[in-house]
Amino acid sequence: MQQPGGGLAQGSAHAVDVFYVHPTSFLSRSAWNADVADGPTNRWTDISVLARQASAFNACCRIYAPRYRQASLAAVLDGEEGPRAYDLAYGDVSRAFAHYLAKANDGRPFVLVGHSQGALMVRRLLQEHVRGTPLAARMVAAYVVGVAVLEGDFAHDLAGLLPCRGEDDTGCVLSWNTFQAGSDAQSYRARAQGPFLAAHPEGDARLLCNDPVTLAGRARGSGALPGKAGEGNLQALVPGAVSVTCEEGIAMLEVDPALEYAPLPAGNLHYHDIAAFYADIAADVARRIAAFQGAHS
Repeated sequence: MQQPGGGLAQGSAHAVDVFYVHPTSFLSRSAWNADVADGPTNRWTDISVLARQASAFNACCRIYAPRYRQASLAAVLDGEEGPRAYDLAYGDVSRAFAHYLAKANDGRPFVLVGHSQGALMVRRLLQEHVRGTPLAARMVAAYVVGVAVLEGDFAHDLAGLLPCRGEDDTGCVLSWNTFQAGSDAQSYRARAQGPFLAAHPEGDARLLCNDPVTLAGRARGSGALPGKAGEGNLQALVPGAVSVTCEEGIAMLEVDPALEYAPLPAGNLHYHDIAAFYADIAADVARRIAAFQGAHS
């Protein structure tokens, strides 16, 4: 069902909603923000991330996935002017979330999900819409994936919320970032921790790494989504194709070559942060929903 503003709501028989914010899919190096009427960008968004990320929640939830004037690749690469583009994008996401709450939520419990740029948007929704409000009692969990969340954030920007420590905790935040096993992720850690330590030099700057495999006490994933974004149906999940170890806040992955995951420089598997855990995310959110419903029955 199309929602005003371009959102997509699915699975109306479900008792829980997912509000999903997609990552950067507008790759312009000359424009700062995408036009929500840009057909090619919308099509690429649908097949590159909605199909490969949001669909992990199809079994549990009705999904609300708004279009928004996402910041472009140019904004991602520009540390001076880029933040203005992110602010514009967040304004759209904030209004879409308010619209969803007013017109579509009807008091239902919900899950927040975002990856990369979308995770930045979800993190800001947590800060400005959820923490310290009655909404926090209806939030099953928030998946803030592909950006850094630090342990110390829960005493500062995310004060009033908690990280998920167990596999059936609710009202909490999950976050992880993936690299190939054996990669040197120290420069990533330093970039992630630097702004926090500058503002809170005595704060806990450890990166949160609570991916759904590690939290479930397992070393190997139960089903990774292989391949690259493209037309057609998703490929069959591959069980046991990913092994995971959290090392200093980074989810280090040993990946079966059959998955065809191409890393970014330094072994960063950012593009596969969700695909690598596809079945595990589906199981994780199902457990949290069951725990939430049990506590509120």
